[in-house]
Amino acid sequence: MSREPLQAVAMRHVAGTEADNSGKAVPAADGPCSGPQPLSLQYARRMPWWRRIWTAWRHGLVSVRYTRTGQYIQQLVSHGRDPWPQSSPARIFQAIMSIRSEDRYHSKQGRSTCRIGLGDTVSPGPAVAPRAVFLKRFHRAACWRRLLALLSSSSAKTPACHEWKHLLWAKRAGITVPEPLACGEQSGPGLSVSGFLMVAALDEHTPVHEALPLYYAGWPSQEFVRWKRRVIAAMARIVQRLHRCRRFHRDLYLCHFFVPNRTTWHAQDVALIDLHRLTYRSWCTARARTKDLAQLLFSSYLPGVTCMDRWRFLYQYLYPERLKQHRRLIRAIVRKAGIYEAKAVRRRARNKAVLGKETPQSME
Repeated sequence: MSREPLQAVAMRHVAGTEADNSGKAVPAADGPCSGPQPLSLQYARRMPWWRRIWTAWRHGLVSVRYTRTGQYIQQLVSHGRDPWPQSSPARIFQAIMSIRSEDRYHSKQGRSTCRIGLGDTVSPGPAVAPRAVFLKRFHRAACWRRLLALLSSSSAKTPACHEWKHLLWAKRAGITVPEPLACGEQSGPGLSVSGFLMVAALDEHTPVHEALPLYYAGWPSQEFVRWKRRVIAAMARIVQRLHRCRRFHRDLYLCHFFVPNRTTWHAQDVALIDLHRLTYRSWCTARARTKDLAQLLFSSYLPGVTCMDRWRFLYQYLYPERLKQHRRLIRAIVRKAGIYEAKAVRRRARNKAVLGKETPQSME
């Protein structure tokens, strides 16, 4: 049974209803949007700076952006009703931030992610609508970022819009990432800051940290080794391209690499996700590079991954340079990975004592 498109869910929430996991309409918790609405950031930029700051403090400023595919999704679901793109940015933002979905819901550190099905509709136009999206919402920010959001007229004040820009850059750089569809952010009233990011779901992919134990247990040995070497080569290409462009992921675990489920695929099909912490370093890059590679080493202790696999990744990452030219880097990576392992052991022991459960290694 196909589920209702996301934009239809959003507009029904504006009208006073929303959708549960079964796709049926249920009464909205907060009802329709009422009262003073935040102003569009594009309109507020025409104001004098003092009036814009007062408006952001009193009412709030909202901006919503789409890619070509995101715009076409809206055209698909309008069906002669009030078109979603013509709604005010404030109504769109509040509707999306109020959507409830328990499908693959995960929340931590002031942000939450969930999967929302759009049904099996395929557009006949130049862009093809995805069948599902992942919605990432950010609800908290550091105090200095909230103050900067109030004073600045920039449209990138939250991690959601930062990741939006990083995804667009990664696509230009030839790195496979989830298709960005839409993003939005709101600063104010007061010092509150929130935002959302909508990307196409990688339903035909599997996280590498899940695929490795699964294929190791179910595939013949030679077939698994060939598949594993292809994955290592693809991951080394992605990390090498990132670091040569002086970009550093800062959260580079195996769970953020996605490999296609099909048997025949190319190196360009391996995708990288979760770029909201991606950063650019014009100088002093050794520490950032060590952190990325140490995180990858720490998360690689899984069934089916051998010491030779780790050396193979490092060899292909450093190519055409030789391993012996980077002895200092290798020692720093191993030492940093040991620090991560010690922290993970203490965290698992603390969670087991307090909560009675262990933290998955891939999420640390």
